[in-house]
Amino acid sequence: MLTSAQYDALNPHHHVWVHASAGTGKTFILIYRILRLLLEGARPERIIALTFTQHAGKEMTLRLHKLLEDIMRSSDTCKSVLTMCLGFTPNSDQIRNAQKLWSQILDTSLNIQTLHSFCQNFLQTFSLEAGIRGDFKILDESQCFNLWSQQQETVCSHTYCGSPELNTVLTRLATRYSMHHITLHLWSLWHRSKEVIYPTKHFKLCQVSPPNLFCPEIMEQLKKFLDSTQLKNLEYAWNHPKYQAFFFTQKGTPRKKLLPAKAPESLKRWIEQAQEDLKHTLRQQNYMDAWQDTEDFCYLFSEIYNQYHQYKVKLGFLDFSDLIYKTIKLLEDPHHMGWIYSQLDRKIHHLLIDEAQDTSPSQWKVLELLSEVWNGHPHKTLFVVGDPKQSIYGFQGADLEQFFRAKEVFKLSAEHHKIPFHTIHLTHSFRTYGHILNVINCIFQNDPSMDFKIHTPLPHQQEGLVELWPMLDSGLNKSSGTVLAELWVKRIRHWISQGIILQCTGRAVQAEDILILISKRCSLYEAFSKTLNLGGFFVRESSTITLKDTLLAQDILALIQWFLAPHDNWSLVQVLKSPFFRVNEEEIFSVFAYRSTALKTFWDCLSSLKKKPWSTYVEILWQWKKMFFESTPFQFVQWWVYTPWIQERYTSWPNAIQILDKILASLFEFCQEQGKGWMEWIELFSTDFFTFKQKTEKGIGLLTIHSAKGLQSPIVIIPDVSMEARSKDSFMYTQDGPWKLGVLQEDEDPWYKLYTEKQAQEARRILYVAMTRAQERLYCSSLKKSAPYLDIYKALSTLGVSVPWDLDHSVCESVLRYGA
Repeated sequence: MLTSAQYDALNPHHHVWVHASAGTGKTFILIYRILRLLLEGARPERIIALTFTQHAGKEMTLRLHKLLEDIMRSSDTCKSVLTMCLGFTPNSDQIRNAQKLWSQILDTSLNIQTLHSFCQNFLQTFSLEAGIRGDFKILDESQCFNLWSQQQETVCSHTYCGSPELNTVLTRLATRYSMHHITLHLWSLWHRSKEVIYPTKHFKLCQVSPPNLFCPEIMEQLKKFLDSTQLKNLEYAWNHPKYQAFFFTQKGTPRKKLLPAKAPESLKRWIEQAQEDLKHTLRQQNYMDAWQDTEDFCYLFSEIYNQYHQYKVKLGFLDFSDLIYKTIKLLEDPHHMGWIYSQLDRKIHHLLIDEAQDTSPSQWKVLELLSEVWNGHPHKTLFVVGDPKQSIYGFQGADLEQFFRAKEVFKLSAEHHKIPFHTIHLTHSFRTYGHILNVINCIFQNDPSMDFKIHTPLPHQQEGLVELWPMLDSGLNKSSGTVLAELWVKRIRHWISQGIILQCTGRAVQAEDILILISKRCSLYEAFSKTLNLGGFFVRESSTITLKDTLLAQDILALIQWFLAPHDNWSLVQVLKSPFFRVNEEEIFSVFAYRSTALKTFWDCLSSLKKKPWSTYVEILWQWKKMFFESTPFQFVQWWVYTPWIQERYTSWPNAIQILDKILASLFEFCQEQGKGWMEWIELFSTDFFTFKQKTEKGIGLLTIHSAKGLQSPIVIIPDVSMEARSKDSFMYTQDGPWKLGVLQEDEDPWYKLYTEKQAQEARRILYVAMTRAQERLYCSSLKKSAPYLDIYKALSTLGVSVPWDLDHSVCESVLRYGA
């Protein structure tokens, strides 16, 4: 049976906004909400369900299809499902109608998709009104990066006909940043391109107020107490490093002792005031530098973006941000608004939004504009499900403030049209055991930033286990991360060897029951991966692999480079040593031993050999080389990967099929543009933006917390609860545009405090996400005595008991444990 809150969420006649805590059946509610709408007679094609990722959309579609298929196949199943969904026993007509739903969705497909996919379909439908080509193509991230890099190189080159202001901006930035850092800052702005404002709206100081100069009388008094070097330093201008060094340390902190104790108090006060004046002046100067850097980066970005945008328009390309902003522009266009909304009014009757907490401000704008479709229609509904406590994608633009603002907008609109609007909190966990939830409640219930309600478990899941390890000795010979990984592997081996029975599975612990969560891919992540492998455990991980770093890609690049430059002996040697030919170094040296002085290259030397296997290798390479120069890059690789010689060697490289598929896909896209050859492709391929997902299914799970969102495991280990933050952002995004961080001192920057507050709040939410992945057992440790560690320590000190440490006798502290 469902809870009363779940029944309220399924009401097909009300607008519903659901705060679904972790493990409370969010996807279940979405699927059964769609089922209730279908049972009420809603047409499948008029129900729009928007998901955060394509994977989530596919999962929801598969689960809904399976549910409807089960209903169609069995009347008993249909009756039990409808009884649970409706809250009463259905009659024969309701059962018969429900069993017809499967054929309905086969005839008209369900609209379960991402918001970007929705916008793409919308723009293709109304391409004429949007003023774009109907056959527009979507650029993926690697293509965007390639195009952006080309335009940046063009704008920053000396041949670009830019304004004198552009040259001034480039000169200023080049004196303060390396080209590498300029590129990184511009690329970070590209990810939030529509939020870049030029000219910046941030307040600008007109001028810096210089400090008062030292008058001759003061200098004469100082001669009695300062040496000649110190006096000479005070003769420099206020912005000279030597002048500033008298008042401030190398770290920029004010010196506490400027004059000896015997100096008159009046002179001390004068010097202290001079120090304060200089501090004020430097703060003004730093602010002006930060403002100028912000202005310069926004100007340079705007110049490059204009070129980038013109190139896209010329070729009929759109990127993902274009899909969102062109949809907004079209929905706000007064010339086409009536026609477009009349069409949407027929097509959209019910809108469901998943993972609403991860929605960006621009995406909320699209949804608010779409709300005009159901405003004032009592038979059209909005259903939003999300969890503010799990909003951990701030780096992608997710804004939690917008989540609550949008909620109020939709609520006021519903009230204005006298349509019921219900806010529902789902807090009854179907995943996590009671002891773990008690600790989570204890840690987060008094946190005002978390919108937290007390979590409750199922009646038969009241127990569970939470354990916190003591801090490791900082004087260890090995790195603390390596030692921590070795101790956890030792503990895991103990669990498996002892055959500890898990209540949630009813069997002994297996490697697949264990999930290790780390805040980001870092040295600790690598230490665990290495230690688990050395310990004989398979590691189940989901990671993004850069294509150029794989062995197969490097071998292919070496082959192509040798084709293009036959005198490149090193590339040819790499090709021969690779699994293409499996030649060892001794065999290569033996070829060099017979090399004639008349033969200029290693290839000449190989070609002169008539014995096998060398003659076979030469024949194969000649055949490949001939095809290489007679075909396009895509045609060559497509032919080459299907040659028997290469197919026999696929198993020699990890993930060979995935890598070759990705290379073929990149070449296919690349060859669509005329005039591009191998050198351009090699340059593009050498970047970090050709990637593929690597996922293994067996073994101990090792994931970052972000990639584990939506997953669960009987046993979860969080080796470092300190939640080491990701790299600091280059800019803070505000309503006045981006603001360059890192120029002002942290205590002087008007935006840094807000930035750190948001980072700290997101770190708390990341901890919540990590802890709520656990079903029955949660184990924690930390590399430093951070706030999360102290919160867990405090909770377990109240709820649990201390037990002796039994892994390493050098550690004297006890383990805190709550549960059996």
